[in-house]
Amino acid sequence: DATPATGPLLVVVDCRSGLVQDDEGFCVCPAGQEPQDPSAGPADLTCTPCEEGHVKPDRGNALCEPCPAGSYEPDTGGTVCRNCAHGEFQALAGQAQCELCDPQTTSAAPFASCDECDRDTFRYDEVAASTATCKPCPLLAACPLNHTTLSTLVLDEGTWRLTNQSRAIERCATAGSTGACVGGTDAGNDGDGYCRGGHSGYRCGVCAGEGQYFDKGAGRCEECDFAASYTLIAFVLLTPLAVVVCLRRVERRGAPAAVVRTIKRLR
Repeated sequence: DATPATGPLLVVVDCRSGLVQDDEGFCVCPAGQEPQDPSAGPADLTCTPCEEGHVKPDRGNALCEPCPAGSYEPDTGGTVCRNCAHGEFQALAGQAQCELCDPQTTSAAPFASCDECDRDTFRYDEVAASTATCKPCPLLAACPLNHTTLSTLVLDEGTWRLTNQSRAIERCATAGSTGACVGGTDAGNDGDGYCRGGHSGYRCGVCAGEGQYFDKGAGRCEECDFAASYTLIAFVLLTPLAVVVCLRRVERRGAPAAVVRTIKRLR
């Protein structure tokens, strides 16, 4: 014998024009619309589109909600608020458009104010962003969006500064991908964050490894050539001994007195 399936019974009804059926079978307002008279009963329900700056994402008889600050809706009957873009802001809720930021300034999420300097400009950390305080990006650094304060400057490769609050940016001995100074945003401890691994100190000119020296021409630390050093030491130590041996041989062979005197001076 077959057992009939059980479950909730959904009654399908034909809703009046302008209404839609919800999950419980009631006729309600569609998304983007709200009841024209919230106190009206089902038989008298009529719907009206949300005003500009307001949205209603789902069907039902809830009222439209204002878009929060930093967003907007330019059309009636909206279902989703739109965020303002970089360079725009909206400080109020329920608005149909965003406002433009002042020159040299820009906005970031949640786009309720223009509290950042625009790209290619920067400000000192202790002052607010404005047309007057946002200055052109300094030489030897880049100022992309979100890196427009003194502490977040992106130093060029081959440059260094002591801390992220230092206004003086200095060129290192050699730029390029093999130089000691890598630049970037992280000052680290006393500027070491701008250095390639194994380098530290002023303009990354201090070598961390034993047996290394800083080659100014290459702009980086190099390994010492111990073989050449030992050869020089041996030459310095053995040269006097060679002169003495030569002198003795000359004296035994009866060389002229002038030659003997010259060799003795060398000794």
